[in-house]
Amino acid sequence: MEENKKRNMSTVTYVILLGFGDLEENGTILFFLFLSLYMVTLFSNLLLIFAVQKSSHLHTPMYFFLCHLSCVDVGYLSSIFPQLLWEVLAAGVTIYFTACVMQLYVVGALLTVECFLLAVMSYDCYLAICRPLRYSVLTDHRVCVKLAVASWTGGFLFVGAVLVLLTSSTFCGPHIINHLFCDFFPLVKLSCTDTTMVERAAFASSFLSLSPFFWTLFSYGCILSSILRISSSTGRHRAFSVCSPAHPT
Repeated sequence: MEENKKRNMSTVTYVILLGFGDLEENGTILFFLFLSLYMVTLFSNLLLIFAVQKSSHLHTPMYFFLCHLSCVDVGYLSSIFPQLLWEVLAAGVTIYFTACVMQLYVVGALLTVECFLLAVMSYDCYLAICRPLRYSVLTDHRVCVKLAVASWTGGFLFVGAVLVLLTSSTFCGPHIINHLFCDFFPLVKLSCTDTTMVERAAFASSFLSLSPFFWTLFSYGCILSSILRISSSTGRHRAFSVCSPAHPT
């Protein structure tokens, strides 16, 4: 009897995302609004990537990492918005449980990658201002590629470790997620087993992913300290301009 119960509990194959179910009368307006936002954001990011690839004077570390940030934005938006558009029109959507878990993984991993890339970009600014004589050596193309690969790899590994624990849980329903996409905590609520370990792992992963944030604060703190020690206003303005993507570092 107990085995049959467990077998029935583990047969969740789909989930229902409610999305904007209570705003069904405004579905068409929301659809075109979200579609416009998606297309503008997608086009601007792709345009940035194309411009950097075609313009040799933009082949700098800052623009290199901006291209990777644009790739993250394209992937992040494309993993949510097409489904969100369908939710708006249909007042909810039914998807396979496996697809829901994969969406959670991709969204979480890309957000983590973005945090790492922002930390790397702050490090690039730190080197440009605080270590200008060694900047070209410390940020050559090979170093930039390694930092980018480490950011992507680290982001997907961080979230993947939590995902392994999550998928080992048993899910028994109620198959309904009152959310726009498959987020972590709404999905955990569908589990019939103890999720303490999963939640602790998620908390530990979130805490570790804060390290890029603290590194970013540290880098910009050093940058600000260095700029404030410059006596002339022209020198300060020039130092601040180094942190801008428009500056050809």
